[in-house]
Amino acid sequence: AATLARHKRYPRTARARRQEGTGVLAFVMDASGRILRAELRRSAGHALLDEEILDLIRRAEPLPPIPPELGASRLEFVVPIAFALR
Repeated sequence: AATLARHKRYPRTARARRQEGTGVLAFVMDASGRILRAELRRSAGHALLDEEILDLIRRAEPLPPIPPELGASRLEFVVPIAFALR
């Protein structure tokens, strides 16, 4: 989640329109941190925010590799991505 947060950007147009929302991103990564599949499981309610959710996973790639002690060749994550104006 911290890695994704570093790559998240609040789209300027969405900010100007005061758009807020939380979308849900699902993705599968391989042992080296490469994204194998990513999809928007739930919309944030605005197309600009949904596009950013999918863009941020591309910017974050490669993710940190899976630790060998986990013995996994791939992992699936489902994470909420929130956009809120303060």
